[in-house]
Amino acid sequence: MPTINLHEKYAPALESVFSTGSFVKGNTSNHIDFTGARTVKVSTLQTTALNDYKRGGSNRYGTPEEIGEEVQELTMSQDKAFTGTVDKGNASDQVIKNKAALWLREEINTEVRPAADKYALRKYVMNAHIATISAAPTKSNIQEEVANAAMYLDDHLVPESDRVIYVTTEIYKFIILSPEFLGVDRLGEKSLAKGECGEVQGMKVIRVPKSFLPVNCYFLVTHKQSVIFPYKLSESKVHTDPPGISGALVEGRQYYDAFVMAAKCDGVYALVKASDKLATPTFACTTPGTDPVTITCANASIIKYTTDGSDPRFSDKAITAASVATTGLAKSGDSITVRAVGFADDKFTSDVAEQTFKKS
Repeated sequence: MPTINLHEKYAPALESVFSTGSFVKGNTSNHIDFTGARTVKVSTLQTTALNDYKRGGSNRYGTPEEIGEEVQELTMSQDKAFTGTVDKGNASDQVIKNKAALWLREEINTEVRPAADKYALRKYVMNAHIATISAAPTKSNIQEEVANAAMYLDDHLVPESDRVIYVTTEIYKFIILSPEFLGVDRLGEKSLAKGECGEVQGMKVIRVPKSFLPVNCYFLVTHKQSVIFPYKLSESKVHTDPPGISGALVEGRQYYDAFVMAAKCDGVYALVKASDKLATPTFACTTPGTDPVTITCANASIIKYTTDGSDPRFSDKAITAASVATTGLAKSGDSITVRAVGFADDKFTSDVAEQTFKKS
């Protein structure tokens, strides 16, 4: 049973098909390194605090420290495959090979890319700063909500360039019909006539199908350097005349995932329905050093916490549990700072709660 490996010839072209057709891929950082079949590494330089310049003595600029970087090694969790057959009939091997390649392209376009885009957007929402509103926005208040998102990014020093807002078709309609949009000279009128809305509040507008965002998520804002979307076509091959098939068996496999960068997570913002967001976790501990810290988050299916100051949404040291042992507090004055967050499949992620417990 001869096998034709299409991977070397077609993989770059098919990965390009995925990227150019994706709503998401082109708006994510490409500063990633594939370190294994399913792992990627992302590095972020760490900055230092400013010093007052000293006019005399040594270390006039401050005490020099090695420039460090935060390295995240991430594993792509999505391992997807597809397969199909091409009946031989009177087709030559070359015709079968060409048909298989065309089918692979179509499979990427119509099956793989939409599924991956939907997965990525939902993953970004799950790890975003989640703002709430009691009911769905309308054309009378959508501009205010988008402005609130822009203000949040501004206040957290997220660069103005490379901001993107993903909106459902319904929210897109409210944006282009809003008085503020139509009132900017003739820009809104011209865009409305074309059926497009290129930019709002300095953010590029990406209109996505309603099913691509979670139910009751009204829009998602991301900055290009805050999110990554690694995708890798692992293999694509054609088996000629395998048992039971007169013709060819086509097989393909790919890995992908989506991540929010911990060091730049303030560049991701989602607006959701208030009643669908988990409440902020609460803590209780009767006697630190003796009793555990109990973490409660109503309706959460998973609670993650850290005690090293890192964000439990992203930390590889986060522990999935609802209690924290405090027996490590050896003497009076020892303290432990717990940060916790709640997750649930049918709810939006809670805010991160933080509290310090000190042994008396």
